[in-house]
Amino acid sequence: MIRRAPRIPLLALIAALSVATLARAQEPIPAPPPPPPPPEPVPVEAVPYKNPEPLPAPSLSADTTPNEQDTPQPAPPAAQPPPGGNTFAGFLDFNVYPYLANDKSDSIFSINMLAILPRGFSYFGFVNFNGDPKRNPFMDSGGFYSEHTLNYTFWDKLPIDALIQYNPRTGPANDRFRVGVRLRVDAVPYLGDLLKKIYVSYGVNFHFYQLDHQTDRYVTQIEQFGRMDFPYLDNRLYISAFGDRTFNEGLQKALGLRRKNPLVSEIQAGVRLYDQLYFIYEFRILEYRAADVLNHAIGGEYVAKW
Repeated sequence: MIRRAPRIPLLALIAALSVATLARAQEPIPAPPPPPPPPEPVPVEAVPYKNPEPLPAPSLSADTTPNEQDTPQPAPPAAQPPPGGNTFAGFLDFNVYPYLANDKSDSIFSINMLAILPRGFSYFGFVNFNGDPKRNPFMDSGGFYSEHTLNYTFWDKLPIDALIQYNPRTGPANDRFRVGVRLRVDAVPYLGDLLKKIYVSYGVNFHFYQLDHQTDRYVTQIEQFGRMDFPYLDNRLYISAFGDRTFNEGLQKALGLRRKNPLVSEIQAGVRLYDQLYFIYEFRILEYRAADVLNHAIGGEYVAKW
């Protein structure tokens, strides 16, 4: 005979489960374990201070860190010439004159040079080769005349420079030195601004003392020079000029000159034909001649700039 399990009422089973669940919910939740304590710092021995070597100037490339840029740096050095050279700027020009209107012993070939040097120095010089009227002027020179001037600028804001000039030329015992100052008129306040507006550069050399074979005379000279460009008409055009007047040389009677204090002057007009090749015309005054004081020259010029 099979016995059946006693039946448990459904309501009694549900009540028992509810009481068990409620009792478990009322039990306290355990707290999480505390974090481990931080490690103790390792003591570092003190290092005596040592003056570091000066740092190089920081690079401004993209990988430069802010700390490098913030590091104080020494003042930049003075301006230096470009790499591979020892001048800031300058030019060298060659002039040839196949046509001379009057006196054929005038200059038929000349070389001029300007160099802006470091530390306030600058150099300008030229060599004129004269023709020989008795021979082919381009086969044999009748002599030369040259000047080489070294200028020194004391202060950029002061338009006065010191100068010394060496003047070699054809003939025995006739080379000479001159000492003086240069006034850069185009750098004088207000006046220089006016000259720049009309594209004019202008200066004057005062040679206070001349050392040569004439020991019994005190010879002086005033030299003026300038240039004018015409960019408002055509940037290929220019006019340049110079004028040298020498005082107390005592050559008027010896050479039969017209003036006691002779003048040497030249006005050159040029037009650029191609690249740095120019057609030039010159009007010349040379009062060291008794005749044919005036002359005209036509030729060409090539300029090399840097």
